[in-house]
Amino acid sequence: KLLASKDQQLNEKITLQATKESVEKEMRNLTAQLEDFKRTAAEAGIARTKAETDIQSRLGSINELYDKLNTSTTALSHALTKPQDRGAYGQASFEAFLEMMGMHEHTHYETQHNIPTSDGKLIPDFALKLPNNNYLIVDAKFPMSAYLAAEEAEDDSVREKLMVEHAKAILKHAKDLQNKHYSDHVSGPNFVAMYVPFDAVLIQAIKVEPLLIKQCNAMGVIPISPSTAYS
Repeated sequence: KLLASKDQQLNEKITLQATKESVEKEMRNLTAQLEDFKRTAAEAGIARTKAETDIQSRLGSINELYDKLNTSTTALSHALTKPQDRGAYGQASFEAFLEMMGMHEHTHYETQHNIPTSDGKLIPDFALKLPNNNYLIVDAKFPMSAYLAAEEAEDDSVREKLMVEHAKAILKHAKDLQNKHYSDHVSGPNFVAMYVPFDAVLIQAIKVEPLLIKQCNAMGVIPISPSTAYS
């Protein structure tokens, strides 16, 4: 009996030692996992902080760029309040487009080209040279007063009303070009291109008057803007 009791005690001691070692091993594994988790969390925190800093920096750059763009747009808008200034800007913008396309004055186009008529003369902004001594007439003047007023309006109803006036001004300008009867005095296409140097100016007019392009075409006028000219 004494021997059996000693064997039992020894077995219990061995079992207890094995259990203790197993528990210690699990604790070591758990501790290692916790350390890994802490390290990963710390690294993630650093990465998150860096990402947040980068985002804030980029947002700051975007806001700064937006402010500069807004300032430039406002300054340009004020600079184009006079019709003669808008005409000069439209001509410079379209000529820059022609030069970018590899076209040169007197070789591919004429500016302020005199066209004799029975009661005087016509002087279009541009006359693009086509084969067989034909010309495509391009007018670079554009109405913008109502558009500028609409952009500065704070009341939505006032803005909408001004945009309607803007669309009417575009159509009136097209009518004025129709009344010049360029096709009666120049060989070439039986239409005039009306260049508007800002896409938004034309797009906003179309938004309030969806048939604007069709109405202009019926008058022998094709409205174009930078996006359509480049395409």
